[in-house]
Amino acid sequence: MALYPSYIIDISDSVLLLCCAAFLGKSDAEFYRECDNVVLVDILEDKLEVMKNKTYSTKKTWEYINRCMFDVLKNYTEQNRKFDIVSVDPWTGNLEQRIYDTDFLKIFNCTNKYLVVSASQDIFGKYNINIKQDITDMIKEKYKIDNIDCIDIIKRSDYYSETWEHTKVGGVYWVVFEKKSVI
Repeated sequence: MALYPSYIIDISDSVLLLCCAAFLGKSDAEFYRECDNVVLVDILEDKLEVMKNKTYSTKKTWEYINRCMFDVLKNYTEQNRKFDIVSVDPWTGNLEQRIYDTDFLKIFNCTNKYLVVSASQDIFGKYNINIKQDITDMIKEKYKIDNIDCIDIIKRSDYYSETWEHTKVGGVYWVVFEKKSVI
């Protein structure tokens, strides 16, 4: 079973899972089985259908959306719709760079509590990130926000086995951000 920061989950949470169908939810949706208010968004229609009709068929309150996550995020932003937890697993496509380089804030603005984003060694190497404080500082500076902290980095796989020379980081990770209250 994949590693996931399940300690952040409360079954009453509202949850938005982006890019969750590649592994049929085994990396993320699986951990939200007890939650009722879950929205799953992915462009992989066939896999999303398998999740809906087989894997999570008992979850009648879950909403499955077969669309580009950026279109969905745009709509949610316009509606001011927020979720307690937003989880995005872009590393299986080429979305990882886009998320960290340009669209992080769009996703972060849809959460009330936590944002969980996967990151490969590519991100750690590009931004010379070694620790939670490094990624917090990078995000704060890049997006000019103060109400965010990286509270955890969890290795979830050895998919990339090589390490970046300056970071000594190989693999794929879940990076857990907490949205702090603004006073």
